[in-house]
Amino acid sequence: MVMRFETWNVRTLLQAGNMNMIAKEAERYKMEVIALQEICWKGKGSIRKMKFTLHYSENEDRQGNQGVGFIVSMKASRSVLGFSPICERICTLQIKGKFHNITISHSLLQMHLQKILRMRH
Repeated sequence: MVMRFETWNVRTLLQAGNMNMIAKEAERYKMEVIALQEICWKGKGSIRKMKFTLHYSENEDRQGNQGVGFIVSMKASRSVLGFSPICERICTLQIKGKFHNITISHSLLQMHLQKILRMRH
């Protein structure tokens, strides 16, 4: 199976219907796995729906303006070996490949580095 990957900045999934809207767009563009940033949900976990699974990682203590994750089509979900929520800026998705397994790392480190650089100057 050939998988198509993307990365999208969704700004927030806090508004009602945003998660389903993202899933419909993913289906429309025939995307199997989309790395998402700025999810803004509290906590870590996975949500399984009929047509997709959303894996997410955000701060455990409070809702923030960060958060990363993956939205995975049902077709691709069969190949997912695991999801590792590291923190609100980093997560990984492990996928079973034909010859080798694949680990996709997703992070928001660029924003964090920009803030550090601004603080130094």
